[in-house]
Amino acid sequence: MTPKDGQDTREKLLLAAVAVFAEKGYKAATVREICRRAKGANNNAVNYYFGGKAKLYGLIIDILFAEIERRMAAMLPAPPGDAAPPACPESDYQNLVLVPDGTARDTASHPVLDQAPATERLRAFLFAYCATLYDGGEVGEQFLRIFSREMLSPSFDLTAMTEKYIRPQTAWGLALMRDLMGPEVPDDLVRDALCCVVGQAAYYSFVWPVFKLAHPGHPGMGVHWPVLAERIFTFSMAGIEALRNQHAAQGKGKTS
Repeated sequence: MTPKDGQDTREKLLLAAVAVFAEKGYKAATVREICRRAKGANNNAVNYYFGGKAKLYGLIIDILFAEIERRMAAMLPAPPGDAAPPACPESDYQNLVLVPDGTARDTASHPVLDQAPATERLRAFLFAYCATLYDGGEVGEQFLRIFSREMLSPSFDLTAMTEKYIRPQTAWGLALMRDLMGPEVPDDLVRDALCCVVGQAAYYSFVWPVFKLAHPGHPGMGVHWPVLAERIFTFSMAGIEALRNQHAAQGKGKTS
């Protein structure tokens, strides 16, 4: 078998595993079914290429979390005064590009994006986040189902993913909200404001099967996500200003 044959088999197994895990979840998915869908792979292939079902699933979760970071690192905010949305890189789920392994990464730094004003950073983040969730085509939809299931009922220890992605990304988001809300706003208000912003974008990933029944005229998130990202940005900026003003008014009331 040539190196190219091995790479092709590995990619077939990975794509087959994404589909099977999305349909059945981690516990119900079997190595036999994954190998059957990766046509030409025998039942020992998962162990050979990935070290077993658990490590294969962990790799898929890693790809999922890495995609938002990849997009954020490549985001180009709109030029000052330009009303156009930020330039968002295309989905790379189909190519299954991975962020290099490491126990911890500084995912709170994006050299180009971090030079932009806070409002444009928020806007760019929302476009990157919505694109990651909703603009991946068929493979992206499968990743989204895995993401939704893992957020509601984790199948394995998420400690490594938390340290590698979630904690640094959360720190970046909190720093952004702090820039937008000012130094006087308490930490719990900054935290809750960040949750409000992210929650608006993530909402559809959890309720879409029911949502599309209640709203049959919806064009679908694969088409609608840029509109959604812009609307969340507008709504969030108004909410952030209202919370900032409310806190300032409460502070004046205490000192009067």
